[in-house]
Amino acid sequence: MSYQVVVAEDNPKLREELVAFLTQNGFQVIAEASTGVEMKEAVQKCHPQVLFADIDMPDGDGFSAAKLMRIQFPELCIIFITGLSQFAPQAFAMEAVDFIVKPYTHDRLYQCFKRIKQALDKPNHKTLPHLSFRNRNIVEVVDQEQIVFISAENKATNVYLSGKQGKVFTTSEPLKELENRLDPALFIRTHRSYIINIKHINRIEPSGQTFVLQFKNSVHKAHVSRSYLTELYSRLQIQ
Repeated sequence: MSYQVVVAEDNPKLREELVAFLTQNGFQVIAEASTGVEMKEAVQKCHPQVLFADIDMPDGDGFSAAKLMRIQFPELCIIFITGLSQFAPQAFAMEAVDFIVKPYTHDRLYQCFKRIKQALDKPNHKTLPHLSFRNRNIVEVVDQEQIVFISAENKATNVYLSGKQGKVFTTSEPLKELENRLDPALFIRTHRSYIINIKHINRIEPSGQTFVLQFKNSVHKAHVSRSYLTELYSRLQIQ
């Protein structure tokens, strides 16, 4: 087990002991912090895989600082080590990997190490809630929930968003590359040129050799080829 770690703990003795134990067990501690501000700076600078964070920090609520890091770095594996047990529900609501209450034992840390390994060794550990791509010389960042469908058209890829205006972004990135970054719980390929968000489907109707998809809150339409129809029906629980 070799993961890059930031340790944020305001008690020097506890921090030293935790860093030593992590190092003995194969972790690479790349930065230490004693305040919430130092923790944020360390994570933003070093981009660790794992953050061990105390909650009761000298400059305020370490939980709020960790929550901000979760937003900025969705794949960050966060472990809280604290004497403030009342924060446990909020910690797991923000998908913390573990919540360890002081005082803790080495056996408790070993349990935590197993959870870290399970979390980080999964392929595609966490799908980002947004999709980023280049639109000419601009980087666009859009909420995946707002994407109606994505299509490949005339050597370009178009990203269609929901809404009355039906905003469309164009990128040179291939459809396949975008597909690899999409949430599989939301998106499904329906055609060699189309990937659609199943939450936005309003109607499916036949059209020649294919089927046409109509969407809620969008004037744009997409296509389903017969070879993908069975899988789409299965996802929509259509018999």
